[in-house]
This record gives sequence, structure tokens and C-alpha cells, in this order.
Amino acid sequence: MATAEAPGSVITGFSTNLYGSGDIIYRQGEYAGNLIILNRGRVKIYTEGFGKTLKRSTHEYLEAPAVLGEAVFSPESTHWNTAKAISPCKVETIDKSDLGAVLTASPELTLLTLDYLE
Repeated sequence: MATAEAPGSVITGFSTNLYGSGDIIYRQGEYAGNLIILNRGRVKIYTEGFGKTLKRSTHEYLEAPAVLGEAVFSPESTHWNTAKAISPCKVETIDKSDLGAVLTASPELTLLTLDYLE
């Protein structure tokens, strides 16, 4: 289960959360209202099957630093995959409505985000 960390995120507007190994950071089909930056740890990104097969398909493993929750840029705003911590993780999240101001103020974060999306 995620736990909030003491205030003091590097960039104003972000919330810091800690996840233990095995915790779900976000689940496929949930509302994608936040951009998520993985600052520490490793996650598994996978899709969950539907119907009779209920098969999981692993897409990739990501290590910090990495951008997660790219569905925040989609008009549908739902996650199309699941992110599961496979080691202790520290993530920073920012609400979709605050994203423009933060990307304008942080060229480093903008470049990291663009690199991930290409």
C-alpha cells in the first residue's frame, strides 16, 4: 500500500508516495489523472487479459528515473496497462490540471517526459 512521504518534493505541485515490492502503483482501466515520475525503484508494466483467457502480457520493466502514467496525455484518461512495484519505489505524482505549469517551469522534466513518449 502506498504511503505519503513528508512534504518536500523537488518540484512544487508534486506529491510523493512510497510503494513496497508487490504494490500496484496504478491499475489498467483506472482514471489516469496524474503524471507519475518514478524516482527510485523498478516497476513491471503489463496488461491484464479479458474474457476467458485472463492472460497477462508483460510489456516492459522500468527503472528510475522513468515516466509512468502516460495515459494522462490521452483524451480517454484511463490507464491502458498496470504498473506494479517489483522493488521498493518512490514516485512523484502531479495532477493533470497542474501539468502544463510544471512542464513549463522544468525543462529537465519536459525532456524526460518527451523522451519517454517517443
